[in-house]
Formats: sequence, structure tokens, C-alpha cells
Amino acid sequence: MNMLCYIMIIRKTQTRWATILSRVFDPPVLFLVVTSIGIGKSGILNNPLVFVLLFLFIVFGLPFIFFLFLFRKHYIQTIDVPNRKERIFPILGLLLFFVFDIVIVSIFNNVFLFQLFSTYALWLIGFLSITMVWKISGHTSVAVFSLGLLTRWFGSVIFIGWVFVPLIAWARVIRRDHTIPQVVSGIVYSLFILAISSVWLYER
Repeated sequence: MNMLCYIMIIRKTQTRWATILSRVFDPPVLFLVVTSIGIGKSGILNNPLVFVLLFLFIVFGLPFIFFLFLFRKHYIQTIDVPNRKERIFPILGLLLFFVFDIVIVSIFNNVFLFQLFSTYALWLIGFLSITMVWKISGHTSVAVFSLGLLTRWFGSVIFIGWVFVPLIAWARVIRRDHTIPQVVSGIVYSLFILAISSVWLYER
């Protein structure tokens, strides 16, 4: 009986830490952080204040309103969107927003943001295609994708962040949100997209 209690305590502790990791590294949080850093590096904030505020509303405000609408209408139940089929509409919406962002930054000839948003669009197209037939881990995929972009921008100083990738994978499996193949597939997929984007966008 004592052994059973001990096992239950360990299990609850693992689940608690897994939940914390999952919330801290939620895909929307990572996208928000990376996009904010990217905008800061792009130099676009040096434009007139009215333009900057309008641009920030388009990049951050419109997707927020879109997801708020999805919650209100019960198209999605949680930020994780655990149901594979429920993911399709939100991903498609995000893809359209990023295509719109690409058009805007192209007009203003901001190469840095064009590369960033094009990479986002490429990642979303692939993720949407996979989601149509199978479920992979958005958490591990977005974590690797975000770390890859930050490493591209800042170099080896970001390497310590890669320690969190296996921890996130562990958390998703412990919470039974994903299987091991799903978290591994998420990692491999983003590494593939990062490699493709390096050749297609950054080495031309």
C-alpha cells in the first residue's frame, strides 16, 4: 500500500511539472515571443508611431481577435486544440494572416520580416498538411522551430535553450497529450522546415 501511494505521488508530481512546462512553452506563447524579438530586430519600429501601432495591431491584434472569436463560438475548446480536426481551421486562419503580413512587409521592403513571415507560412503549410491526416506535437514542433530561429539570429548563446526540447517532449507524453512518435515527428518536422527555409530564404 505504501508503495502504491509513493507511485501515485510521483505520478502527480510528474504531471504537475509536465503541465507547467506545457503552459510555459505553449505554441502561442513561443510565437508571440519570437515574433516580438523578430520585429524588434527588423528595424520596422523606427517608422512613424501611427504606422508602428497599425502594424502591431495587424500582426498581433487580428490573430488575437480571430482566436477569441473561435473560443466564443466554441470552434476550439482550449489553447492546445487537442482534437486534430479542430486544428485545421485555426491553422488555416493563421496562415492567411501571415500571407497578409508578407504582403505588407514586402510593400515596405523589409527583408528581415519577409524572411520571418515566409518561414512561418512555410511551417504552417506543412503543419496543416500533416494535420489533415495525422496529429503531431505542436509543442515540440514550435519549440524546435522557435529555437532554430533564435539560434539563427543570436548564434551559440541560444544553445542552452535546446535543453528544453526533450523536457517538453517528456511533458507532452507524461500528460498523455501525445505519443512518443508524435513528439519526435514534431521535432523532425521543424528541423526539416528550418533546413528548407535556410536554403530557400536565407542563402539565395
